[in-house]
Amino acid sequence: MNPRDRRLIRALQDGLPHTAAPYAEAARRCGLSEDEVLQRLRAMKADGRLRRMAAIVNQRHVGLQGNVLAVWSVPDDRADAVGAALAAHAEVTHAYRRPRGTQWPYALYTMIHGPSDEACAALAAQWAEALGVTDYLLLPTVREFKKSAPVYFDDEDDEA
Repeated sequence: MNPRDRRLIRALQDGLPHTAAPYAEAARRCGLSEDEVLQRLRAMKADGRLRRMAAIVNQRHVGLQGNVLAVWSVPDDRADAVGAALAAHAEVTHAYRRPRGTQWPYALYTMIHGPSDEACAALAAQWAEALGVTDYLLLPTVREFKKSAPVYFDDEDDEA
């Protein structure tokens, strides 16, 4: 990473500016032209340094108060298919397969968002029935400790 790319990542790591011309504003923040910002982002995508850019919506600001982690126990030979089916639902924002523990049979994890925890539970029950899954738990969020984007570079990195 050269200093120019580090400045660009620093300018974007907290998200795109909320303006009509976000890349122009990002360019101003890091001392580049808008064309150069777009060119640098395309180059980082092409060489694998940037996987994707996506919008992150604060679910509570759009009326989704429900937030439930569902853990699913399914046989290993069905885990990928069931995981893909669960991940296909718009209400699922995160879906992972992890190793099961000796006393924890759950290998699939999905974060379900909806208007309420009850609505999330109803969706999980509906999906479980459709997929033939009988062993799952719902773990509602009790308290959020941190929710932030990763910080890749700070002010000191600009000196490199």
